[in-house]
Amino acid sequence: MRNGLCGSVATLVLLLTAHIADAQPKLDPQIFPGDVRQALESAERFELISLYPSDKLGGEQFHGYSVLGRTIIADAGTRARLITALKEGVEDNKYGIAAACFNPRHGIRATHGSTSVDLVICFQCYQALVYYGDGRRGEFLPTSKPEPAFNEVLRAAKLPLSRDLERRN
Repeated sequence: MRNGLCGSVATLVLLLTAHIADAQPKLDPQIFPGDVRQALESAERFELISLYPSDKLGGEQFHGYSVLGRTIIADAGTRARLITALKEGVEDNKYGIAAACFNPRHGIRATHGSTSVDLVICFQCYQALVYYGDGRRGEFLPTSKPEPAFNEVLRAAKLPLSRDLERRN
């Protein structure tokens, strides 16, 4: 009887765990998440962030990576171009390819009221991590195709780019 009870309890725990896990929304890394896109499109404040792919520079940090600079993207056309570039980058990654490394050089913080959605993006490794508040929610997998559009906006804002700093060292 004791083994039967333990087995029943274990089964119940597994079923409850599976139910709780299923209740949490999951992101499919091969699809640009609709809720992320909506958060970016409806943001009251949209920041594009130039990152150094480690924390070794010190100073301001964005999810563990050194911030080289930030710019507010107020122009709706520029926002749309960046969002569309991300979406197309994910669509281009037909096989869900991602490298084992993670060297992010770009970030986005989209804020609506007191809620923020953060993206930490590594176009080199084909990965973007999604954070709601301080909690990581998932990832999606864009190719490097959006990177030139992101760099163009950062350069127009006269912000340093990580790759430019890395070439000098």
